Amino acid sequence: MKKFALYLSILVLAFASGMFLENIFASDRFQADTEEKVQSSTDLSSTTKASVTNQTTEKSYTSKVNQKNIQQSVTDDSSTESTTDSTTKSLEQSISSEYTKSTEKTKETKESTETKQIKDAKNKEATTKNSSTKKTQNENKVAKSNNQRTQTSKTSVTQKQNTAKQQAIQPAPKAELKALQTIELQVQSTSPASSSLLYRDLTPTLNHKQAVNHLYLQPNATIYQSPSTAAEVVAGFQKYRGYTAISRKSVENEMGIWYQIAFPDTTIGWVQEKQTKNRNQDYYFYTTGGPHPNLAMVENLSIEVSITKKRVYVKANNQVIYTMLCQTARDGYETPTGNYQVNDYRATSFWSTFGGADYAVGWKDGGLYLFHSVDKASNEGPYVKSQGLKLGVTQVGTSHGCIQLAIEDAKWFYQQLPVGTPVSVF
Repeated sequence: MKKFALYLSILVLAFASGMFLENIFASDRFQADTEEKVQSSTDLSSTTKASVTNQTTEKSYTSKVNQKNIQQSVTDDSSTESTTDSTTKSLEQSISSEYTKSTEKTKETKESTETKQIKDAKNKEATTKNSSTKKTQNENKVAKSNNQRTQTSKTSVTQKQNTAKQQAIQPAPKAELKALQTIELQVQSTSPASSSLLYRDLTPTLNHKQAVNHLYLQPNATIYQSPSTAAEVVAGFQKYRGYTAISRKSVENEMGIWYQIAFPDTTIGWVQEKQTKNRNQDYYFYTTGGPHPNLAMVENLSIEVSITKKRVYVKANNQVIYTMLCQTARDGYETPTGNYQVNDYRATSFWSTFGGADYAVGWKDGGLYLFHSVDKASNEGPYVKSQGLKLGVTQVGTSHGCIQLAIEDAKWFYQQLPVGTPVSVF
């Protein structure tokens, strides 16, 4: 029992000791744990502080770095932006320059194209115009040829009618009026009405039968600048009254038929048919150039004869003052050309184996080559009508080499042409 109690005491003591030791150990462990925890807490605090410090430092550093990077970035961005702006401006200038050059080049190309088109259009227009002009000229030539054929046909009919009416011993040749139409006009420098013919009258007119007519101007004849009594009269027209003129054109209006008259190639004006008398069958008896000038009053007088035109020109100081119709050598004979002088041969009438004429004036080899009237059929006459109706007609001839004139023109030369007057035949 005692042993049990002893055992129990020992067990209690052991338990108590164990508990004491356990408490001591537990206290030591607690203290160690506490110190460890404190130390750990301290370490943790230090670590935390260091971490915080490190984080703060790191954040500060990172912030500074970021700020610096941001500044650098801003600077770089600014520099980049500046560089970009500069590059952009340069690019814009280059593009603008290229665009300007391209625009100018396009404009020049367009202008060049337009200019070329205009030039091509003008060339085409000029070509068309030239073609049209040539076509018009050809049409005019055809129309003119047709008009000439018509006039020739009408003239031939007139000649046949006149031949049938006139039963003369020596009738006029059928081609005489046709040949007269071919007379080439020559305007004299002393045309009395050349400046006044600019007047135009608007009276409706129609072309009349066109033919060459020799018209005697009656004492009441009035010459107008246009075929109308409302037109202005030709200055000094009275001096032409009583003379025989040539008409190559006629018209008809409400006032009747009008003739345009000339002496023989210088156009004077218009006269009404009722104030004229037709002298187609005997015009070679009368003056063919209008009123004769007084040759004694002419300075530096000279005479020219055109064999081709069948004209005699009286000149003063080398200016034509009078023109008259003539005729020259026929086939088989020749009118000599060259420069000569009027000699002292004169004859009121003559007759020879070659025939005869009146009012002769020598101009070469004494009385061999003469100015004289139309030939006579015999010493006593009459004048040969067929020769008289060829005065002024080109491409024919009637004499043996002399120069034949209308009777009044030959008489004028016979009376007034001075010896020594130069004579040129061409």
